[in-house]
Amino acid sequence: MASTNNHSDSACRLMHHLAYTYLAHHRAEKAVVLLQAIEALGQADGRVLALLALAQRKAKQPQQALLTLDRIAPDTVDAPLATAVHLIRAQALQALGRSDDAYQAMQKYIAGRQRLPATSYKEAL
Repeated sequence: MASTNNHSDSACRLMHHLAYTYLAHHRAEKAVVLLQAIEALGQADGRVLALLALAQRKAKQPQQALLTLDRIAPDTVDAPLATAVHLIRAQALQALGRSDDAYQAMQKYIAGRQRLPATSYKEAL
């Protein structure tokens, strides 16, 4: 049984890396599919959900991105990731035309960025 878990963990890590690569190469739709597969396997932590929300936003699915962000438990993510979540939320809200809400989310992002060392944010996702 442990071997099955190891294979599942390895597969999820591979899918996570592939999804990140797809996002970097403007293939957000493919990243969404891979990240949803990780979620279906029960392996989606806050980092995977944040990356899924980013992929959904880039795939022009801002409402779905907001729903995904809402599933991230605040106490399960570190400060750099929480800061990135505010930025993704602001972008999704802006895409939905909710400018006032986007502004508030962006203010939270800016406040979070000011509290972080420069290198930690780049490693968030």
